[in-house]
Amino acid sequence: MALIPRRILFGNPQRAFALISPNGRQLASLAPVDGVMNIVVAPIDAPDSEQPLTSARGRGIGHCVWAYDNESLLYLADHDGDENWHLYRLRLADAAVTDLTPGAGVRARLLELSPRHPDAALVEIQSPDAEACGLFRIRLADATREALPPLPDFQRLLTDDFRPVLGSRPRADGGSDWYQPGADVSAEWNPAFSVPPEDNLTTYPVGLAGDQLYLVDSRGRDRAALVQQSLTDGRQQLLFEPAEADVSDVLLDARGRQPLAVAVTGRRKQWHALDAGVAAEFDYLAGRAHGDISIASRSADDHHWIIGYQADTAPVNFYHYDRRRGTARYLFNNSDSLAAQPLAAMHTATLAAHDGLPLHVYYTQPPAAEGPGPTLLLVHGGPWARDEWGFNPWHQWLANRGYTVLSVNYRGSAGYGKAFLNAGDREWGRAMQQDLHDCVDWAVAQGLSDPARIALMGTSYGGYATLAGLAFTPTRFACGIDLMGPSHLPSLLAAIPPQWQAQRDFFRQRLGDPDTEAGRALLEARSPLGQAHNIRRPLLIAQGAHDPRVPRSESDRLVETLRAHDIPVIYLLFPDEGHGIARPANRLALCTIAEAFLARCLGGAMEPAAGEFDDSAVEVLAGAELLADYPGLAELHRRTQ
Repeated sequence: MALIPRRILFGNPQRAFALISPNGRQLASLAPVDGVMNIVVAPIDAPDSEQPLTSARGRGIGHCVWAYDNESLLYLADHDGDENWHLYRLRLADAAVTDLTPGAGVRARLLELSPRHPDAALVEIQSPDAEACGLFRIRLADATREALPPLPDFQRLLTDDFRPVLGSRPRADGGSDWYQPGADVSAEWNPAFSVPPEDNLTTYPVGLAGDQLYLVDSRGRDRAALVQQSLTDGRQQLLFEPAEADVSDVLLDARGRQPLAVAVTGRRKQWHALDAGVAAEFDYLAGRAHGDISIASRSADDHHWIIGYQADTAPVNFYHYDRRRGTARYLFNNSDSLAAQPLAAMHTATLAAHDGLPLHVYYTQPPAAEGPGPTLLLVHGGPWARDEWGFNPWHQWLANRGYTVLSVNYRGSAGYGKAFLNAGDREWGRAMQQDLHDCVDWAVAQGLSDPARIALMGTSYGGYATLAGLAFTPTRFACGIDLMGPSHLPSLLAAIPPQWQAQRDFFRQRLGDPDTEAGRALLEARSPLGQAHNIRRPLLIAQGAHDPRVPRSESDRLVETLRAHDIPVIYLLFPDEGHGIARPANRLALCTIAEAFLARCLGGAMEPAAGEFDDSAVEVLAGAELLADYPGLAELHRRTQ
């Protein structure tokens, strides 16, 4: 079978997402300009005539939004992954870019854009300068600011036409209390409703129409439903209650803000319309292309929708749906070159964990697989997130190289009800880890996997699970790849800055309390660093130098321990990355090294390296000699000499 080039899977897409302007006339997306993702704009009726309007370098632009003036696009950007986000405005008329939130150490968050204030943005700013912090209405034309009255210290804030209407404060027990303003928004806020700890990750507002609040809400039930709640008297009306999984998306009317449909993502994403007219529209859209439907963007009058179709063996296809005409027209996909490759189907199954808890698993096999084969268990990050069905470049890459690929939604994953999510509380390295073993046992029993050739791989929490697998069960896995994973849980909690007290309380409830003797003992026992000397299998570690969540010092300590015990380890440092790999050149370098590492450990195929390191700043701080005998990787060994 032909090898799919890594550059096709992990390089830049030809176009990323599609955003229709509020007036429905223009289409914005991202496309590579000199190898870096930048904003391009085209008329909605001529999507292939896009014009690049920005020239960002480095990590490029990851997303953008239209302002309601139809003349501006806004986007956030940081410096090499430090997560100090600045808000930028692109003016379409002359492609001028303005930093709306300048200043060292500034972190901006776009709260709202309003059709009633098309020339402005509501922005929350955090800054080392206390006087520069707060809520600001920023004029797009000249970046002038108008400070809003100071508010109580809320963790979350819901606004409507730039008016604060709801604010939440976390409680020490892990729950939260929501308030609504009185006559003086600076001082007078009255209780609106409360959310218990067990519901705090599965209950949240999604929209507001007058005094009617729309919530995804798990209070009083297991799976999060869509409810309508009066802010006047607190009465609730149940609008939709799912059976299989939580409500995952809510489609609100762009004008009246009434719910039109909800999506529920179990094994696949399914839309449920709330009125007959919208049901007919979704029936029509389901027949236009293959894949699960997402509403990528909409015009301000709601007459135009941009639809994305996501399938397992195809690029994302975008369509323009004209609701008045009832027609959907193809726009483009995100990768023509991907469409021509031998992609493998993603399958779904349900297995029983050690205690009977049902777990959803997604798996992809090499097209010519016969009998048990080498296997990669990809562990998603979060951990309060989930894997879903659809195109996955990691699945396609590894299956194409001869590996069976597994992704399981272990306990603690989002989307399957609050009982499933909360079953992961304080179970890092224990029941959550056992779920991964249960998935592997299932794959072996199904004849998919060779028990002697199974590897772990993951980012963030997935990296932690990789380290835990190799440290706590030293002979279970053949090797592991840890991408930005924490190895010492007390250090992870200590790295949270004091101003993020709410996040500290959240982790204290979900992981363990470092302020108690029992909590400290639990966190130490679940930390792979303390048992790193037990690791017996090869390990590849990747770290971003600017990672604000998992500091480099943590990976340095782990590697020192491994080398002191002569444990084979390759340690990669990306000096221009943070908590994740954003630059395409670095993604290619990482995957090239990982492919060689896996070929050595598990015996899969490898595409020879050819220039993948030319534009990457990757540094091999340990283990370069382990890669020197692979075609094209000797350069890495020379870099370390």
